[in-house]
Amino acid sequence: MKSDRPSDEGKCGEKAPEKNREQPPVAGRSYLVTLCSGEIRRWRHLGCDARGAVWWRDVETLAEFSESSLMYAWTLGAPSDEDDHPA
Repeated sequence: MKSDRPSDEGKCGEKAPEKNREQPPVAGRSYLVTLCSGEIRRWRHLGCDARGAVWWRDVETLAEFSESSLMYAWTLGAPSDEDDHPA
């Protein structure tokens, strides 16, 4: 039985909202994200699950979510070089 947990294997990020980005996000790396409200958050890219859903973790709240579950607009920014919580 395959796990629904995210994996860093395979290509992820093809459905990411920022169309002009040159490369998809890298699993295990954190990125600065701008929400539609203007708030800037730091999200860690967790990779894709067995169904191809792209998963993220908010570094501050530790909440995990898939891109398809988001109910608001957001823009992926530059990778964040700050230390992260362990995966």
